[in-house]
Amino acid sequence: MAAVSYGEGSAAETVDALLALRDRQDAGAGLLAVVPLAAGRVTGAEVLKTFAVARLLLDNVPHVRAAWTAYGTQTAQLALVHGADDFAPAPEAADTLPAGELVELIQDAGLHPVERDARYAAVREHEGPDPERRETPQPMRF
Repeated sequence: MAAVSYGEGSAAETVDALLALRDRQDAGAGLLAVVPLAAGRVTGAEVLKTFAVARLLLDNVPHVRAAWTAYGTQTAQLALVHGADDFAPAPEAADTLPAGELVELIQDAGLHPVERDARYAAVREHEGPDPERRETPQPMRF
């Protein structure tokens, strides 16, 4: 897993960093996932754009992690529909949420949660989103 920092430089510098990571992966880095992490203050729109661009440019990295400990759960939920496919804490974070709450957050984002092991093999599948659920804010519905 590799972390990509963004936010201190220009958008072009972020793209250059992502392209460098893409080249590293093409050279055999063997990354299973990348975690975009903001350095400094960034807007929610910048976060979501970065996830979308990371998913497009890093087509050779299988997974993009939305680190809910770095962005908060609602922004991480939105990142799931902007290119991320992994909803977990940041690599160095000590915070945790109960598994059931993580499942509900993913369902509330309108997605089908699947628990995976460290190599991303499916361990357990959960039901998809519940259109009747309205207890918590739902950032997006399809």
